[in-house]
This record gives sequence, C-alpha cells and structure tokens, in this order.
Amino acid sequence: MKRPNTLIIEDNSFLLKVLKNLLLYRTGKLKFAKTLDEAKQILKEESFELVLSDFHLGQENSMPILQSLNESNPKQMLVFMSSDQNSFKKVREKFSKNKFWAFVNKNDSDWLIQIESAIRNLKTIMESKNKSA
Repeated sequence: MKRPNTLIIEDNSFLLKVLKNLLLYRTGKLKFAKTLDEAKQILKEESFELVLSDFHLGQENSMPILQSLNESNPKQMLVFMSSDQNSFKKVREKFSKNKFWAFVNKNDSDWLIQIESAIRNLKTIMESKNKSA
C-alpha cells in the first residue's frame, strides 16, 4: 500500500507535534501548515494525496480551501478534525458526495486512533476505485 504524501493543517503547536509523531512512519512526504495562508502557499507548490486539517484555524475555518482542493482533485483524501460537533454538519453538507473524506472529533478520547482508521479506510477505498477504473 502506497504511503500518501500528506499535508497537516493545524494551528495548535502541541497537536501538530502529536500528529507529526503519529503519522511520521505512516505517510510519505509530510508537510505542515499552521495557517490557511501557509497551506495555500504549500498547495501552490506541491500536491498531496492526503490533507489532514483542523476545521477551525484561529478566526477562520478550513472549509473554503478544502472545498477548492476537493473540486480540483476529487480523489484526494481529506480528514477534518474539530472539537465542535457543528463543524461535522457543515462538512457533511459540503462533502457528502465525495467518498474520500472523514471527520474526527477531537473531544473523543480515541481521536488519534480514529485518524489512523480513517486514513486506512480511505486508502482502501481509493485502491479499490483505482483497480476498478
């Protein structure tokens, strides 16, 4: 199974470090952004199979950038993280037609396991889609 090149967008330094340690050996190239502007700059220069993003980044949310990513590359895996359950409803409304997304609630005690599971499930879905195409 190919390890996806991954961009993590997270404004909390501690969580960024935790995610880096979690994904270091589970993904290919790993890049990080703390703001939407940083993420936009990185995405202009490189493409990623997986984007893992906090929903709330300071006063902004990551929905617009992830929606444009989804439109330009609908097979890209998107994993949203948030401790706000209302964010899930917004994500579900926008991405319900895309099979390559997942939402992880940071309030759940097993949220890191959920991230690993979501990535594994998304990889399986993408591989089966590629085989049937």
